[in-house]
Amino acid sequence: MHHRLAAAEGIVFLRDTPPGSPDQQLGSRLAAARLGATRRAFDAVVHRLGNRQSSGEPLLRRQLVTGSVADTVAGIELARAMLNAPYEAHDLITELDEGIIMLFGGAGYITDQPTRALYVSAMIANVWGATR
Repeated sequence: MHHRLAAAEGIVFLRDTPPGSPDQQLGSRLAAARLGATRRAFDAVVHRLGNRQSSGEPLLRRQLVTGSVADTVAGIELARAMLNAPYEAHDLITELDEGIIMLFGGAGYITDQPTRALYVSAMIANVWGATR
């Protein structure tokens, strides 16, 4: 299967398990890989928010942004602890990714930004989820 965004991330889709026979180990490995992409995008958004100014101070110092960043850090740690429960972990990772995309603002919806990996990550979860 070829997909433009996946190809840009160097991802190739493979069919590992027969339909209808979910593989918990595969799901856990995919969740761990997705969590790595989430963490990289999160680090990029924190860097971006630290460098962007509003009213003379970094956006990262805004109360609402700081709260969102703190919630994301807690969510990432929770997802890490949930990797042995891949269905739940994938749902949480998708939720975290959506929050990170929003923190990027309008740039989060452009395919040449770090958030591109998060869209591909969601596709991977959807492909894996469809086979369970």
